[in-house]
Amino acid sequence: MITYEIISRNLSKPSKSPLKAISPSDEGFHETVFHRALKKARGIFKPNDLIKVKGTSVKGKIVQVYEDLDLVQWQGNRPHFIEVELNGNDRKVVNPAQIRKYGNKR
Repeated sequence: MITYEIISRNLSKPSKSPLKAISPSDEGFHETVFHRALKKARGIFKPNDLIKVKGTSVKGKIVQVYEDLDLVQWQGNRPHFIEVELNGNDRKVVNPAQIRKYGNKR
């Protein structure tokens, strides 16, 4: 005969609250967008990680992830805050959507 025990009475999964919509004309738009992007990228991209630029064969490594809003470059409404060193010793500041991790997949 099989016996079981109820461990939790919470039948519903805890849900995350959706992000509040924000438009470019709202006050604090740049701060909000930057902090959301930084929070998402912080767990993925770290200095000295090998990366590949999406849509190209260009590879490089991350030099620095800017965490100060004053250092961030904006193109349109997208923050570019990850400095990468490409193979030809060129340095470029990119948006996390432009790159992906490459190599050393552990």
